[in-house]
Amino acid sequence: MLKISGDVAKQTLTREQLIQLADRTIKTQTPWTEGEQVFLGVSAQKLLETVNKPAHSLKAYALNDYWATIPRDDIKKYNPIFAIKKNGDWMRVRDKGPIWVIYPLSAFSQLENEVLHSRMAWQVNRVEVLKE
Repeated sequence: MLKISGDVAKQTLTREQLIQLADRTIKTQTPWTEGEQVFLGVSAQKLLETVNKPAHSLKAYALNDYWATIPRDDIKKYNPIFAIKKNGDWMRVRDKGPIWVIYPLSAFSQLENEVLHSRMAWQVNRVEVLKE
């Protein structure tokens, strides 16, 4: 479900493995949803700890080859998640799943931040750990 490559040994995490790693819930509004939503997923920090690269940046790729870089500073400040559930339901491809990068926009008053919005890739299926 989520392929990991880059400055690490290649691996693929299944949905079951991702739910076991899920360590963060973010309740936030987004420009693409109505009202506040609750997202559950694996935080960027947890994902990097899992691959033993805690101080790296990530590049998230979508099914349509869109990609977004999640800088190390964002990971430290916002700790976005790779959301696999929204409001308790599995994320589906037609609803921005199977994985959607979610930043805690509401918690940081960043609802109008186009830079962060561009980093919130959806339909993510692979992540590259970037060399630092």
